[in-house]
Amino acid sequence: MIIIGAGPSGMGTALSASTHGLQASDILLLETNPRPGAKLLLTGNGRCNLTQDLEIEDLARHYYGQEKFVSPALRALPPQALCNFFKEAGLELTHEGNKVYPRSNRALDVLLCLEEQLRQAKINLKCREEVTQVKWDQVGNTTPSPHFIVKTKSGKIFSGENLVVASGGRSYPKTGSKGFAYQLALELGLKLQTTGPAMAPLYINYSQVRGQDLAGLSLSSVTGSLVSLNRPHLSMSDLSSKTPRKKYSPVISGDLLFTHKGLSGPLALDLSRYAAREPKLPLAIQISFINSDLEVLENWQAKSLDKQFKNLLTELLPQRLVKFFTDENLLSKRSQHLLKQKAKYLHKVDWQYFCEDINKQLWPLQHLASYQEAMATTGGIALNQVKAHDFSVKQLPQLHFVGECLDIDGQCGGFNLQFAFASGYLAGKAIARQYKH
Repeated sequence: MIIIGAGPSGMGTALSASTHGLQASDILLLETNPRPGAKLLLTGNGRCNLTQDLEIEDLARHYYGQEKFVSPALRALPPQALCNFFKEAGLELTHEGNKVYPRSNRALDVLLCLEEQLRQAKINLKCREEVTQVKWDQVGNTTPSPHFIVKTKSGKIFSGENLVVASGGRSYPKTGSKGFAYQLALELGLKLQTTGPAMAPLYINYSQVRGQDLAGLSLSSVTGSLVSLNRPHLSMSDLSSKTPRKKYSPVISGDLLFTHKGLSGPLALDLSRYAAREPKLPLAIQISFINSDLEVLENWQAKSLDKQFKNLLTELLPQRLVKFFTDENLLSKRSQHLLKQKAKYLHKVDWQYFCEDINKQLWPLQHLASYQEAMATTGGIALNQVKAHDFSVKQLPQLHFVGECLDIDGQCGGFNLQFAFASGYLAGKAIARQYKH
């Protein structure tokens, strides 16, 4: 068995095959870089969010409608089993809510753990071997039985009865993810779903509005969605809460971070994969900053009758955000008038109008991030060509695709790593069983 790519899915495949009885001498792991796991070191801002400690049904819902396809792998290697693997290998873990991290908060420690497991299993890992060509010798011209012939940039040639492609998608190409899996798939006659940069920051067309004044501002647990606009090249100063828009993505919840050029944080990263699917469509983000629950107004009026509404608003929103909306004249004249009123003069219709005015503000996308900035790839090898129980290609069962190269991308927060390990685990297990029989 030859595995192309020593990222999480590739290492997961090798270790799973070894665990399920495949001899180490029958496993070859090829890696372009000087050491495995280059992209792993970048995950979670270097902290490496390994997985989410959720039940399978809840976990599978975070893969954008691909619950049915990902479920066999997630059941074969659920989060609890993945955590147990690392614990037994000597890596201490910690939980932040459902998120699981190495206790040291260092992705490097996760990689060191995996490298040690590869050494103990005596897996044949060859680094600095970039694969340039793959051929399927179906009639066995060069070997007694059908084999894959794999050539590398260094001029070496390897052969094996089974091939696992774990070379990633297109994101972070500096780590070696340059789309080789897609090239190979097309050469073999397989179909691709259009790829795009996912889990990436979104750049906002502020134009005359001083969006940089919000840089560094973070908000917890807000909701947002993408909407399509009737014409492109609109800047934030051209839009208002009354601007016509059409629903484009579902509403997503998460933390949000303002940058000098736009938006980042889990909410923006999760929305980016929808934007990447239609990169030429004029899109904007609509963010719900305030809950329009009347209890907020009632509490204010019970305690702060004589306080100005603008000053009370900072209890719900960061002062910089309130200042941004007011200084840049983004709110309607009615909302600006309400901000100057005392709480005791506000009626529920005023409160609901103001909340709607802020929550329906549009943040138009100027452009998408590049693959160099994206943490994952949306799109990839079409799933109807691959078997979910072992990730083999239906028309060529000796070939397996695992991890990011498939048309699978999960939400921000460890879901993509969980799938990478789980898909590799299931493919390695299936191949090991073939050798036994």
